[in-house]
Amino acid sequence: MNRPPQKNSILNLGWKRVAIRGIAVFMVAALAIPIPAASMFAQDTDLQADDKPVAELKSTADNDAQKASKKLLDVEKLNARYEQLQARIEKNREQDDRDDDLELKRELNGLGEIYFLYGSCYEEGVDGVEKNLATALECYRKAADLGIHLALINMGKCYAEEQNMQKAVECYEKAAKLGETSAMVQLGKCYMEGQGVEKNPETAVAFYRDAANLGNSGAMYDLGRCYVTGEGVYKDYVEAIKWFKKSARSGQHPEAREDAYHLFKKTTNSTMLAVCLLLFLCFFSSASSMLIPRLMARFVDFSLLYCIIDFAVGRFAPFVTASIWNYLYFLFFLLPFLFLFDGLIWSLIWGDKSLGKWLFCIKLNDKRMFCYLERNLRIYVGTILLGIPILNLIPIINQIKRVSRLKPTIYDEVLGTDVVYDTECDMIISTVRFIFGVVLYAILNYFVIKSSMGQYCAFVWNFLQDSVFDFIMK
Repeated sequence: MNRPPQKNSILNLGWKRVAIRGIAVFMVAALAIPIPAASMFAQDTDLQADDKPVAELKSTADNDAQKASKKLLDVEKLNARYEQLQARIEKNREQDDRDDDLELKRELNGLGEIYFLYGSCYEEGVDGVEKNLATALECYRKAADLGIHLALINMGKCYAEEQNMQKAVECYEKAAKLGETSAMVQLGKCYMEGQGVEKNPETAVAFYRDAANLGNSGAMYDLGRCYVTGEGVYKDYVEAIKWFKKSARSGQHPEAREDAYHLFKKTTNSTMLAVCLLLFLCFFSSASSMLIPRLMARFVDFSLLYCIIDFAVGRFAPFVTASIWNYLYFLFFLLPFLFLFDGLIWSLIWGDKSLGKWLFCIKLNDKRMFCYLERNLRIYVGTILLGIPILNLIPIINQIKRVSRLKPTIYDEVLGTDVVYDTECDMIISTVRFIFGVVLYAILNYFVIKSSMGQYCAFVWNFLQDSVFDFIMK
């Protein structure tokens, strides 16, 4: 016969009641167990009751520097504890008690960290603790003796604040010999500025380089600046960008990426200008007597018409100032309109010349009606290929070569025309016209640069620079 379960058995209780009772039992055990456990694991009963163990002091200082600073940081008690531990170590050496000696050394290491934290409180003068560099130096000195190498760097900063740069340099040198890269950076600054030592930029760069090779991002940035200014090394913008790149990757010096960007733009702009000047000189030296006047005449004509049209269109269609619209506007509207309008207006006014050709004393050898217009249309379609960039370079270069060799262009051969000098111009008139034409082109070119096309060219150049820079900095 089966026996019915008791009223209060666990089988009759709901799962919620079982859970609540289980949590209650766990809480009672959690409160009761630490009491006997604390007495079981208590150690170091030989110490006086009022002495704080190192673990408690370290916990107080390490949890929150401000909490520790609001209490009185009793350095004398810390020193007494330090002397006690040192005495016990000497006693253990005499008794050859190595196990206890290891425990005491661990406590001494913790004591060094406490000295370092207390030194930071007195150095910075955090809330509740008055700033006291002398006490900070005492704490840092004890921390350094206990193996905290960073304490040497902070000692150097305290001496530097007291204007005792020789002592500061000594501390930095000790820390640098122990492999502290921050100390190497500080030494580099001292040698660069001549503080506490004789000024020596070459030695400063050597310290920066050692620290940078060991991974210090601040040293990488300082080394890059040296390559920019040429202090201690030869100026080398490529090397400077390399160190700025390494420093920026750490994320600790965002100014490194900005400096690298400005330096990259400066370098590429200067390089592009030098290349353009070199190409112009090569072109000018190899050009025939007819090529330069023909090109200058075309530049003057198109720059004048471009400024007029762009100003008129920009007044009624301001959307063309947007980056992508600039190119579409120039390629599909402005460029064909320039060739059409240029050919039409000069065909009606002169027939065989334009303003640019008149200024540079050249003309067509054909005065047929609209011959100039037909010639422009052939140039637009056959030579510049409807303005398609890159593709039109081949026919343009081919026509320039033909003119340099004193041969007619292909479109002139088809039309039976050619560009010749205007024999009606004497030496004085042609010189005056040429000078006026160059000045006019310079003025018109200024307005072209300020126009929507100039903005588009600047946009494209900046885009290319930014793309290359982003690729380099990856």
